[in-house]
Amino acid sequence: DRALIVTMLETGMRKMSIRSMGASTEYTLLLPDELSMLPARTPGGEPRYARAAYPLARVLMKGSRSARVNVPLSDAACAVLVPWRDWLIAQRSSPPMFPRLKPKLVGATRAHVPFGALSDQGIWEIFDARAKAAGIAHVNPHMLRHTFITWRVSAGLAPHEVAAITGH
Repeated sequence: DRALIVTMLETGMRKMSIRSMGASTEYTLLLPDELSMLPARTPGGEPRYARAAYPLARVLMKGSRSARVNVPLSDAACAVLVPWRDWLIAQRSSPPMFPRLKPKLVGATRAHVPFGALSDQGIWEIFDARAKAAGIAHVNPHMLRHTFITWRVSAGLAPHEVAAITGH
């Protein structure tokens, strides 16, 4: 839950973009050292990833089933995403980055194993459960996008810069 919430807050991504993130380098979470190891073009000759000196998430763009955009990741987002991704890989989980988790007994220990994709409803349920636990009412995932935008405007970014970052 923490990786999902922090990533949404730190990137301003919509639910559909978050759901499109994959756990492996080949799919989405791209760190600068990993970018240098990937071929610049797909086998069909299309550009694969923009070369960047900062971490990126490659996610679906709103209104598209296939077009992807690069979203810069903050240090805070990477601090939660990298360990989460490494755990998923250790579980032999393929994409998505945010799967549903089901409980499983491993010996006498209760653990969770990833399976399937987290739905929009699943994201809402996570937010609802966390809000109730914190004693907060009326919280929804899109509020993190609004907070992200407010923080960027407060930090002095011009409206056109914020619009470009958030895909407007």
